[in-house]
Parts: sequence; C-alpha cells; structure tokens
Amino acid sequence: MDLKSYLDNLSLGVYAPLFSDRGYDSIGQLTALTNPQLDQLFQSLSLLKGHALKLRKSIEMSRAAEPAPTKKAKFLEVLPTKPEVKAFKPAATLPSPGTILMKEAERLTAKLTDIENIREDYRRAKDLVLSIDVEKYKRMLDEVVSVQDALSKTWRPDLPAEDDYGAVQEL
Repeated sequence: MDLKSYLDNLSLGVYAPLFSDRGYDSIGQLTALTNPQLDQLFQSLSLLKGHALKLRKSIEMSRAAEPAPTKKAKFLEVLPTKPEVKAFKPAATLPSPGTILMKEAERLTAKLTDIENIREDYRRAKDLVLSIDVEKYKRMLDEVVSVQDALSKTWRPDLPAEDDYGAVQEL
C-alpha cells in the first residue's frame, strides 16, 4: 500500500509530503524500521506526540499482520553463518579470591584502626574537660571582678595619670 493512502486512512495525510521528501513512499518501508529508528524519524519530521503514537500503533499492527519472511533479508546475508567460538582463556592478571580477601581485610583493619584512634582522641578530650576545676576558675574570676570594682571606686578621671615612676603626666 502506498504511504499517502495509508496516512489518509489514519487521518494523518498532512504528513505524507514530509515522508515523501525523505524517500518513504510505502508502508513496508516504515514497518522495516526498528522502534528507535521510527522514533528518530518521527522526531525529525516533528510529528505531534499523539500522531506519532497513533502511527506507531498502526505500524505495529501492520508488522503483526505481515507473514513471516520466507527468504533471508539482504542485510542478514553478510552475517557469518557459523559464529566464531573462542576458547576461554582466563587472564593471568586476575587476582585470586584469597588475594582479594586479604586486601579487603587490610582495608577494613586500617579503617578499624582509624576508628580506634578517633575514639582515643575523644576519650582524651573528654578527660581533659572533666579535669578542669571549674570552681577554681570561678574563684579567680571573682577576684578579678573585685579588683576591678576596687579600682573603679578609687579611680578619678579628674586627676592626672601617673607614669611608672610616679611622675604626673599632663593630659
């Protein structure tokens, strides 16, 4: 069947000139394309998604209705008739399972060592914080505050300041 009539039957005749410009003039050419090729063709022709879906379903139904081919397609003739069978040769560089397990054990041991070091650092920091005598620092702070209070009561801004040798400096 020619493609124009086929598209007209689907109410998609508006696309016939686009297909014709690309060299598609029969439905058989479209049914021979793979789904990815159809997608690419529909996209290049800018078919609306609904129209592309409608045409794809119709093409799939045409494929299903086609009788099975009785002779080989030309592209199949270039394929070798007997597949080459190569003997399996294991690579000499593949590590043995024992080597893989040893490396994994070394990796896990290193991680465990890192975790133990972090835990030890945490314990040391915790012990240091717990060893701080907070009451001692509170007493020292109270002393500093009381000295500041005493100085603020005796300091008079109207008096000139003295240098380290007791001499009065002029402001």
